[in-house]
Amino acid sequence: YTTDGSQPTLQSPVYSSPISISKTTPFKAVLVNPYTKTLGAIIENEFVKTDPSTSLEIKSTYSNQYAAGGKNALIDGITGGQEFRTGDWQGYNDQDLVAEITFAEPKKITEIGLSCIQDMKSWIFFPQSVTYEFSTDGVHFQTIKSTSNATTSKESQNATYIFNVQSGVNEPIKKIRVTAKNYGKCPSWHLGAGNPTWLFADEIIFR
Repeated sequence: YTTDGSQPTLQSPVYSSPISISKTTPFKAVLVNPYTKTLGAIIENEFVKTDPSTSLEIKSTYSNQYAAGGKNALIDGITGGQEFRTGDWQGYNDQDLVAEITFAEPKKITEIGLSCIQDMKSWIFFPQSVTYEFSTDGVHFQTIKSTSNATTSKESQNATYIFNVQSGVNEPIKKIRVTAKNYGKCPSWHLGAGNPTWLFADEIIFR
């Protein structure tokens, strides 16, 4: 096995007892045929360390079917791929996504973003817009910026997009509020014209 991102070889450590890790760690393992010394298929996963001093409050209701691991899925450091069914994406039906992140100790933030996926065949659309607000005292909020929709048309059926902005805030931030506005009803050219749409997100980015 390896824990540095490299591919395991015959010279890699052999697992014999539990492995202790204290930071985000990529883990790769492979079975070795004891007779031919050939390697099997590599199994890999990344163990992500989360920050216990950062908390998330979601003021919307995500679907139990698309929970992506629960209430902290949007700040768990695990990003979804190109397929919403993998279990990494959190789905909201016919509603806006409103979430607040609180830092135990105010911190400097230079960039904020929200990662979303679009799959129109499944009635999943990008949000109309994403608005970011910040608070230095945890009570009063100021708007940083509202970023407009990524491309939503017949020609852009499937895509992922990060709605990100530079914060422009020089002082430490105590809270961040993210509001992603639901697309609304399916457009007239869509098979589900007039019906509610889904909004899928997988990670709120702040750094």
